[in-house]
Amino acid sequence: MAVNVSSLRGGWGDKNTPASGGGCKDISASSSSSSLCAPAGVSSRLRKGVSVFGRIYSVVGAIIGAIIAIICILLGVSALRSPYTATAQATVTQVTSCVQANATNQAAYTCVVNVSYTAAGKQHIATDLIVTQNSPPRKGSTLTLHYNPSAPSKVVHAPLPQKQGWVLISIGILVGGFTTGVAVATFKSEAFAEGYGLLEIVLTIFRLF
Repeated sequence: MAVNVSSLRGGWGDKNTPASGGGCKDISASSSSSSLCAPAGVSSRLRKGVSVFGRIYSVVGAIIGAIIAIICILLGVSALRSPYTATAQATVTQVTSCVQANATNQAAYTCVVNVSYTAAGKQHIATDLIVTQNSPPRKGSTLTLHYNPSAPSKVVHAPLPQKQGWVLISIGILVGGFTTGVAVATFKSEAFAEGYGLLEIVLTIFRLF
């Protein structure tokens, strides 16, 4: 009597081995918890958790990046539109305080002074003016100040240069664009989300130790 070997193999495969398509069968019919797919299921859950962590971290980073970008851009625009376009020679009438921030840097004197100056044909007095220069100012010495021609009473010692304004705007755009791009990429690509999440987990561990 002829025996159909292929049918026997098919029967054994249905009961004891995974199907050719990569599926999984229970090893024991009496125990539903025993499955050949258990390790793969754990790995899938871990990868999913890492990708979710990556997405959350990227969104937080995008929010922080947006805040930094807004601050940098506002400071940059303020520097570009600085109203302190006129200069005047001022006389120091009082030195309230003076601090050398770094003893090794001789150009690190930051002082608070009161000054008097003439602008638009009138005498003005400025109090609590912050001055930064190579040496501490003395009473009776002169300083070059910048004031607003439309409001001569508004004066500063050294306004932000326009070049620095463009630098701040550029930094804001780069930071905001980069952090937003990372956040978008984590939602478009599962692999990118997993990689970014794993990177942040590793960096977090290094920060802790």
